[in-house]
Amino acid sequence: PPPLFFFHAYSPTLHSSTSRGLGDVYKRQAELVSSLDGISLDQDMFELRARRKKAAARINSLISSQQCQEMAINFACWYFQLLNSSVDTDQTDWGPSHFWPDSSAKVSLMSGAGEQASMEAHHSASEVCDMLVQVMRRHRLTCNPNLCEEGIRGRLEAHGLVLVLVCGTLHTSSNVCGVFEQVFWLVRDPGAQNNWKIKNTEARLVAGEVQQQPKLTSSSLAMFDGL
Repeated sequence: PPPLFFFHAYSPTLHSSTSRGLGDVYKRQAELVSSLDGISLDQDMFELRARRKKAAARINSLISSQQCQEMAINFACWYFQLLNSSVDTDQTDWGPSHFWPDSSAKVSLMSGAGEQASMEAHHSASEVCDMLVQVMRRHRLTCNPNLCEEGIRGRLEAHGLVLVLVCGTLHTSSNVCGVFEQVFWLVRDPGAQNNWKIKNTEARLVAGEVQQQPKLTSSSLAMFDGL
């Protein structure tokens, strides 16, 4: 199968904020490295190594955070473009190969009055894949994610798990009919060229009038997952 989103979904026009963010990272790197200067030769070498190790860890943390955010944007571009294109046809790359064999998913359909219905699929890539696309087909929906900083967030967990949270607007034909939020748990698959695959996902589709672009500050999934 072709490489997954991480390698080919990048769009430079979407990442002006990311470029500015990387500039801040490099500036911060320089400040951290310069903080190591001025240590006299007669100081204990253990102190020198400790300061260098601490500065290196802070630099790595800054880079990882920025890269994780860029990965989240790449993933959202890839996922929703593929999902939207699969609403009207089966002739796309949408399929279980993008999910772990034991993956799970939940989609909640909601209105202003609360949850109306929910669909779930557990421990089956095929069932998860079919359920996600069938919900969109049944209601003739497409998703337009908010790829600005306030609309998408990525976080790297200690053991390599990446969480991606994204929100945006829902559309039927040419009409805006609601908003959505969705969280993904992504894990690398060493058996598939170390590509990222979806382990779990949860989405909430909320019908109603949209007054402004959705933001994560009002996301209930952000509170649930600590993002």
